[in-house]
Amino acid sequence: MEKYYINPSSSLQLRCFAGLKNLSINPDGEVLLCLKRRAVGNVLTSNIKDILSSKSAMKERRLIKKCKKYCRIKGLNFSRGVKELFIR
Repeated sequence: MEKYYINPSSSLQLRCFAGLKNLSINPDGEVLLCLKRRAVGNVLTSNIKDILSSKSAMKERRLIKKCKKYCRIKGLNFSRGVKELFIR
């Protein structure tokens, strides 16, 4: 993370872990693997485990993996992943 603040463009060289190591849940319950992409489910109507293993989530992860957009969030890679936090 420190490297990002010294040189923000360095994040372009980082692998994006959106949907693998982090996700967002908005106030309406929508689950987003990436803040710049569409929701893959809603925790108010579905179990988080089912959402994260859904076809929609798998498709989003594939698209995220190919993403070449500049993203400040890449500089915030966490050591623990979504899987370790939610899926046991």
